[in-house]
Amino acid sequence: MASQLVEQLFNGLIAGSSYALTALGLTLIYGVLGIVNFAHGEMYMLGAYLVFFLVATLHVDYFFALLLVFGAGLLFGPLVNWLVFEPFQPRRRISTLISSLGLSIVLSNFAILFFGAAPLFLTVPFSERVVNWVGIGISVQRLFVLLVALLLLTGTWFCLQKTRFGKALRAVAENDEAAALLGIKPKRVHTATVALATALAGTAGALFAPLFVINPYIGNLVGLKAFAIVIVGGFGSVKGSIFAALLLGIIESLATGFISSAYRDAIAFTILLVALIIRPQGIVREISSGSM
Repeated sequence: MASQLVEQLFNGLIAGSSYALTALGLTLIYGVLGIVNFAHGEMYMLGAYLVFFLVATLHVDYFFALLLVFGAGLLFGPLVNWLVFEPFQPRRRISTLISSLGLSIVLSNFAILFFGAAPLFLTVPFSERVVNWVGIGISVQRLFVLLVALLLLTGTWFCLQKTRFGKALRAVAENDEAAALLGIKPKRVHTATVALATALAGTAGALFAPLFVINPYIGNLVGLKAFAIVIVGGFGSVKGSIFAALLLGIIESLATGFISSAYRDAIAFTILLVALIIRPQGIVREISSGSM
């Protein structure tokens, strides 16, 4: 019983780290640009397809492919900002909602057109290797995923707290007009924020591609869960989003192991709903220069 509990907690941390990487990008975009990006889940989906194409078709080393996916996200993010967000931002926020929803549909159909609707499976060299720890068997692939996800989350946190870019981002999130008076260029910060958010979501998809089935719709559920995480964690709160993501992953894993996988999502969303009823402002207040 104890070993099963440890195993489910470990699996929950793995799933939660995936949700955290995706939700973190969504949180940053909302906190800095004030935009709810409905296409964010599709960035996760594109990352999974891109790593599959690089590894299975071009035979690129999986580790190097992860770096290429992260770099592709950094390049694709600014393009999304310039074409989808920036032209509509001066108007009502509903315009950016509609434009991001349109982008979501376009990217899903793009994946179907180029990769087909059939599910794909990615195998990496160490997928079958297992190590024993406290009486349970853990695949090397899962250990690697958790390690890289935690490194990315820690690196992003350090970037936001200790670098000039992080300080500029927090200043723009607090008040873009005041930040502009201090010499910060809000549009550049907006572009860099979307680039970072896209890279994180795409890398999350690439990391978890060997663990799950790849199809054009995997971004839908991940995106929905990311929205729930951001709401429960507190819109714009980095700390709240990470905490809520790990909590969701653990709840899902425990529900799968001790109740039924059929009710996993229903149980997880019910608990998140209860948490939101108890604390409607979210776990942590919105992003700011002091509370981020």
